[in-house]
Amino acid sequence: MFDKVPALPPEQPGDDRYRTPRLPVRVDLARAFAYPVPEQRGTFPEGWAMDAVVDGELICWRRDVHRRWWGEVRFRVRRGRGSGGVWHTWWLPAPAIRPG
Repeated sequence: MFDKVPALPPEQPGDDRYRTPRLPVRVDLARAFAYPVPEQRGTFPEGWAMDAVVDGELICWRRDVHRRWWGEVRFRVRRGRGSGGVWHTWWLPAPAIRPG
């Protein structure tokens, strides 16, 4: 039904837009969380990379009561120095999501 829905939110108003199959996207975690980095602290290499750009899968676009688009995206957050990571499915603001 929505096989032509792009990776960016639809320009026209409407209902939630599901993606089947899921669409590859890139998620800018710094834009998603907008949490400033302290200026006078050092880094913690084993910490979680919450300002990285990561690969994800767009599940659908949803709109809030203010008509803003949110993408429901499955993605993985990794540690600063390491592999693995933790998978999440979250609603993220449209400006943090780009086609993959």
